[in-house]
Amino acid sequence: MPTRRRSRAEIDRRYFFADIFRKTGGAALALVVLIAAGTPLTVREAFTSEWSQYALVMSTMGGIGLALILVGRALRRQTSHYDHD
Repeated sequence: MPTRRRSRAEIDRRYFFADIFRKTGGAALALVVLIAAGTPLTVREAFTSEWSQYALVMSTMGGIGLALILVGRALRRQTSHYDHD
């Protein structure tokens, strides 16, 4: 099977977006860690307050951050390989 080399513009675009996704995902995960560190919750507070909403927001932000990092890694990996037609 012949291989097709990607154009330089396509390679540059994929590297750019891969870096953007990885850095944005890292920033989202860092934000989750900082918010969690700045929010002291005890077990008593967790049972008496609406801790489920807090956990939902934190897990959603963590999931978004992780997904962005994984998408960035996949774009970076695809950029370094040739397409097989």
